Amino acid sequence: MSSPMCFLRCLAILVALSSALEDCADASCALKAQQLLQKGRTQRSLKVKSVKERDTQHIDLDNYKVLQSFVDLVALQTDPLTQAQMAIVAELNRTFYEETLPTLSERHQNDQKLLQEHADAVAICNSNLEQSALQVNWMKDESDRAASTEAECTSVEGRLRDAEMQALSIMSDFLATTESSCGDMPEAKPTPEMETWIMCSLSFAMSFNSTYYSYKAAAMAAESAAEAMSTNCSMLDSTAAEKLCSWSNELGMVKGNYEHCRSETVTLFEETKATAMDNMEGRKSDYSALVKIQCYLQVLLSGDTSNAGNVHTLCDNAAINTHEFDIMVPDLAPYSTWILESLGTPAAICSEDESAYDESAYEESASVSDEETDPVKDGSCLCGDKNFYEGASIGDWAGRTCGESENSWACSPDITTEQIAGRDYMAGFCCGTMSQDEKQKLDLSVKDGSCLCGDQSFYEGELIGDWGGRSCGESENSWACSPDITQEQIAGRDYMKHFCCR
Repeated sequence: MSSPMCFLRCLAILVALSSALEDCADASCALKAQQLLQKGRTQRSLKVKSVKERDTQHIDLDNYKVLQSFVDLVALQTDPLTQAQMAIVAELNRTFYEETLPTLSERHQNDQKLLQEHADAVAICNSNLEQSALQVNWMKDESDRAASTEAECTSVEGRLRDAEMQALSIMSDFLATTESSCGDMPEAKPTPEMETWIMCSLSFAMSFNSTYYSYKAAAMAAESAAEAMSTNCSMLDSTAAEKLCSWSNELGMVKGNYEHCRSETVTLFEETKATAMDNMEGRKSDYSALVKIQCYLQVLLSGDTSNAGNVHTLCDNAAINTHEFDIMVPDLAPYSTWILESLGTPAAICSEDESAYDESAYEESASVSDEETDPVKDGSCLCGDKNFYEGASIGDWAGRTCGESENSWACSPDITTEQIAGRDYMAGFCCGTMSQDEKQKLDLSVKDGSCLCGDQSFYEGELIGDWGGRSCGESENSWACSPDITQEQIAGRDYMKHFCCR
């Protein structure tokens, strides 16, 4: 049986007694109360209507007024309480200690526990922030390393550009200042002077030609190295920007989540605290009334009718200590300002809508598969806007051809300085503005030399002047017949034709 129902049934007889007060105002009330108690005999003979338990944090004390009326009646009688009266009071006393007070204490403990749970929820926000900060800091380190690598690459590119300008300057100075020391041509007739002049001029021409092409080769190599480094730096810059915005977006999300978590949990804590404090005041008021009732019951159970006459004096002014129902408000975990400040501020160059996991590029066309848009497979990572020649032979690389396998290392963001030259060499064979058919025709003409010699015969293996053992062949034709040949290379191509074509 629930606490309120037990108590209400025990008070049912006292309800009847309190109604008797309306009809009497002297000692006859005691007699009337005694008659009612004897008539009832026990609480079991009374039928009490069911009372629905109130859904409230406060004890319903209205019916305890009945007990006060009963005490007033007993105070008017001179005889001890009857057995029936003592049984009712004893039952009230049992219910008071076993059900009413424990219920009050349990509700207090529940409020205290709930308030602590909400305080713990605030602390969890801080704990989650600490864990997220580890990931954010790791991403920041990755971003810093990428930025450092890109900065180092840019520095190297600057030095290579300086070397390129120096090589061009040396060649220009050579062309502008070099003159023959053979003097003017003598009279055009076979004389020893003419032979001497011819030998001198030939020697000068060979020396001039050799020096010029060595300077030119150095300038071209410097330009190629600078361009290759520039391409690599561009890729590293893209990688650094991607890592920076990945960190920036993660940081923004972590800070936003923390702000939301703190706002929600602190608001809930404050609302719960307000309710708990209101319950505490009501509970203390209930307890104060209950202590008075407890005193009434003890006086009645003592059987001393002399004390019953002084029950209000003994009980109404009794000292009451309600500290056991104080709500101990837990301290909230402090706002993690220092962690948020240590994480830094999101980068302004990164759009708020940008995400490291943005898949909008894949939503442009539902019909385009991942394989078709793979830049490594279609060669766009190597050739950019130029055409990629799938299957084309790569110079003298022993049968290696343009394709996804070669692109996988050539397009790697972690490509080494040593691999950059190979990537650029490979691009010369795999990339171009011509169509695939045009490229195939060019490859055949490069192989048989017709791109260089036209209708003349091509002499495979013939040494090319003073080029240090370089000979006529597909390797030399590959640059000499390139549609992207530079102005500086044209002179070399024409020089090469004198030895390779007849």
